[in-house]
Amino acid sequence: MKIACLFAGQGAQYPGMGKDLYEKYEESRRVFDAAGEKIRSLCFEGTAEELRMTENTQPCVYTVTMAAYEAFLARFEKEKKADAKITAMAGFSLGEYAALTAAGVIADIATGVELMECRGKYMGEAGRNEAGENIGTMAAAIGDPQKVRDCVEKARENGILVAANINAPTQTVVSGDVDAVARFGEIAKEARLRVTPLSVGSAFHSPMMEPASEKMRSLILTKEIHPTDFPVYSNLTARPISEYRKGDGACGADGCSTDGASGQENMSPRAPQTAEDIADAMALQLMSPVQWVKTVENLKAAGVDTVIEFGPGKTLCGLVKKIDKTIQTYHVENAETLEEVLSALCEQ
Repeated sequence: MKIACLFAGQGAQYPGMGKDLYEKYEESRRVFDAAGEKIRSLCFEGTAEELRMTENTQPCVYTVTMAAYEAFLARFEKEKKADAKITAMAGFSLGEYAALTAAGVIADIATGVELMECRGKYMGEAGRNEAGENIGTMAAAIGDPQKVRDCVEKARENGILVAANINAPTQTVVSGDVDAVARFGEIAKEARLRVTPLSVGSAFHSPMMEPASEKMRSLILTKEIHPTDFPVYSNLTARPISEYRKGDGACGADGCSTDGASGQENMSPRAPQTAEDIADAMALQLMSPVQWVKTVENLKAAGVDTVIEFGPGKTLCGLVKKIDKTIQTYHVENAETLEEVLSALCEQ
C-alpha cells in the first residue's frame, strides 16, 4: 500500500474546526500551541465570517491540517500494517505549505503559520484597489476543459482571465478581474458550460497575484528552509518540487510554463536544490494554475494507490475520485475520522 498524504486548501473551513483534536491528542495540542492563541481562538471560537477572511483562513486551515496530520502520524508509525508506507505528499494551494512542513522543508509550525498569515495578507492586498474594493474573483466551470479554455480566450479581452485551478477532468476554476469573469460566465453559458461564481476575495492563482508573489519570495528566503528528496508534488509543475530549479517557470497571461521541470529524466544531472529554488517555485505558485489533475495522475503513475486528505472537509478526496476511481481515499479532520482511518490502515 503506497500512500500519498494530501493537505487541504481554502474553502472548507468551519467554526470549531480542530477543537476535538486539540482536546484529545497531545500531538495536536503541540501544533495549536505553536500556532499561538490568536489562531487557536479563531479556529475554535471564530465566526464563519471571520474564517472566510483570507488572512485568517490560511493560517487556520494550515494549523488544523497539521494538527490532524501530526496526531495521525504518531499512531500510524507505531501501528501501521506492514505493507503501508507514506511515499508522497501534495497540497492544494495553501495546502502545499502544509505538505512542505510535513516533509521537513519548512522548519516548524510557527514558521508555517507566519508564512500563511503573510500569504493571506499579501493575497488580500493584491486583490483590492486603492479604495479597498475587491477587483478580482473566481468561478467554477463544469464541462469540457477545452471549451473552458476557449471561453477564457474569448472573454479575456484586455483584462485578466486564466484557467486557474485544473481540479478534475470536467471541473476548471477560472480567475480574473470582475468584468472578465462576468464576460466568461455569459460566454460559457452559451457554450453549454455550467458556471458557479465562487465567494472569494480575489483572483487567486492569476497574474493579479504578482505583487503577493514577489513578497512571498522575499519572505520565504528569510526563513529556515531544508530542501528534500522526499516527493512533495508541486502545484506549479505537478511533479516533485525537488526537481524544480529557479528559472524553470515563466509566467504569462495563461499562468506559468514549467518546461524545465517536466522532463528531468532526459536532462543531465543538475545542481543541488537550494532554498532560493523553493522560494521561486512557491512564489510562482501564487500566480499560476494549480495542476491538480496532472498531480493525481503523476501520483498514480508513481505507484500511489491510497490517499489520505488532512484538514477540514474532504474536497480533495472528491476530486481524486473524479480523476481516478481506482485510488482508495480517506480523510482526517477530527477525532472520529482519525480513528476510522487508523482502524483501516493499522494492525488491530
